Amino acid sequence: FLHGNDLVCLPESLGKLRHLRQLCISGNKIEALPDLSGLTALKDLTAGGNQIRELPRSVGALKRLEFLHLHGNQLTTLP
Repeated sequence: FLHGNDLVCLPESLGKLRHLRQLCISGNKIEALPDLSGLTALKDLTAGGNQIRELPRSVGALKRLEFLHLHGNQLTTLP
């Protein structure tokens, strides 16, 4: 859990954590997500309360994703 840490970005290397099942990055100041296509085991992505404007297309490739929480961002379109 990386909730509420005033993070403004995430490292590209995050996409290499292929066994990661849950990622909670809510309550930060993140404006963009890196390529997430390598997170093949990810089931829960909680990213509410950030400043995300758009999602990377790689979100659509997350075949095991069951929960996507994006409330409180600045999204205007989805991939």
